[in-house]
Amino acid sequence: MSDKVINSSIIMKKPNKHPFNTNNVSLWLDKSEPSIRKIATEFILKTVYINHVQFLKTYKVAIKEMLDILKTDILQFFMNVDDINKSSYWIMQIIRKYINKKKYIIKIITDVKNLDESLPVIIADDASYSGSQMANTIQDNFENTRFDIFILIPFMSNTAIDIIKKEFKHKRIVKKEFNRDTKSLYHDIYSSSGLQKSYVVNDVIEDFKSKVGQHIEILELEQFGKSLFIDGEIQVASTDEHLYSSTFVGAGLNLNRDNEKAAIIGGGDGGVARECISKNFSFVDWYELDPEVVDVCNKHLGDIGKKSTEKNSVKCVWGDAFESIKSVQDDTYDHIFVDLNDDQFCIDLAAKNMDSMIRILKPKGVITAQVGSQDKKPKQVDSWLNVFNHHFGNTKISRVYIPSFDCSWNFSSSINH
Repeated sequence: MSDKVINSSIIMKKPNKHPFNTNNVSLWLDKSEPSIRKIATEFILKTVYINHVQFLKTYKVAIKEMLDILKTDILQFFMNVDDINKSSYWIMQIIRKYINKKKYIIKIITDVKNLDESLPVIIADDASYSGSQMANTIQDNFENTRFDIFILIPFMSNTAIDIIKKEFKHKRIVKKEFNRDTKSLYHDIYSSSGLQKSYVVNDVIEDFKSKVGQHIEILELEQFGKSLFIDGEIQVASTDEHLYSSTFVGAGLNLNRDNEKAAIIGGGDGGVARECISKNFSFVDWYELDPEVVDVCNKHLGDIGKKSTEKNSVKCVWGDAFESIKSVQDDTYDHIFVDLNDDQFCIDLAAKNMDSMIRILKPKGVITAQVGSQDKKPKQVDSWLNVFNHHFGNTKISRVYIPSFDCSWNFSSSINH
């Protein structure tokens, strides 16, 4: 690393790819005392930027390793009362989010006197730079005690590790070198042991679990822009969503041009609803289980749905679609678009309720479903097609290549004779 300063500008070399504003850094150096400029420059050059997605993914790994090491279902965390306004309090919220509460009991203790000596004591934080803060915490609270202490800090400098190793008896240090690149990788769930594929993630915009129980993420992908992931699987990317939705709706209209009324089952990103509006459907009933998916897509992927929920021609029905359609009159819809997941559970669910969908479909009406990819889930595609052939005796496949999916995607359409 170069520590050379030329007119207060910093010479940055790889792997120091961090999003520091070098102009602001130079201004800061200009205002600093000449005696500290050299060490300040060295400090900046050795600073690693860790974006939010990197931090969360690394912490998830650290939590898993902790659970594998401790092998206890009662997790006893120690946190000073004074730490409530510090990073350790925020870290506890992350830990509570990523630990299965049905499997583990989480105890947060703020007084050493209330700790259980039969259990390891976990002290968690986000990072340790010099190691002095952690060393002081242990010395001030645990001197002359007989606790087994587990330190959960995924980002520690070598200096901090050396201090902790020197000051305290320890069984092991789990240490992994961190890649200084600012980008993060999100592994494709369809990768195999012999071929690992990943999305390059520039930023995590949303990451939460909905009230329905789905893990919802909005990620900024380097190649595909803002994208929706549900339960670890990409659902839609802003750069190529139009390929999916236009092929989906077009597949049905190719068999029947009637466009008075359509039903959409699923499709929380709003793309199918947008396409129905663009094809001049007079009325669209949109049945969606999870309104939080719709809300987050309207917020961050607004160009996909184009505020379809606000259109007079669109009626949103929240909750279980198959319960909701029980109250719909016979022969109501010209088209039904089934945009559920392509897993076996949803296939079985659709098969179980196919007679209900046929009842509300007009004669000569068309039902179209996204049935997945022959490349990634051939068995599921075959299962979908078997359901359609069993109930209708006919099915037509439409296919389009989706770059963000890295495969061709299939849509099956059948006419209600």
